[in-house]
Amino acid sequence: MALDQLRPYKGHDGGSLLGNLIQIYLEQLPGRVEGLRLAHLRGDVAGVFKVAHMLKSTSASLGAYSLQAFCQRFEDAGRRHDLDGTAALLDPFEAEAAKVRAALLEAQGKL
Repeated sequence: MALDQLRPYKGHDGGSLLGNLIQIYLEQLPGRVEGLRLAHLRGDVAGVFKVAHMLKSTSASLGAYSLQAFCQRFEDAGRRHDLDGTAALLDPFEAEAAKVRAALLEAQGKL
């Protein structure tokens, strides 16, 4: 699992690198989820692409592969400049982000 691979490393502050990464991710997640939704609702294709791209890579690095897959779909739509059909993904995307948040909070509590 991705989290297990990061567990042994120390962060720049001497604490757990994994703990640092989780904390940063958890701080940024709500804004990125909201940013993607707002960009989508405005029809801002570039905004959807940008947020999805940023969230995709960080999600993968922490093992949130289902969320990464949602981000990939939004990123692909942004790359095509075509958001048609992606509105139905917004609610499941947000639900998955909530699951990831809960799992990372649990993992953080075990560090």
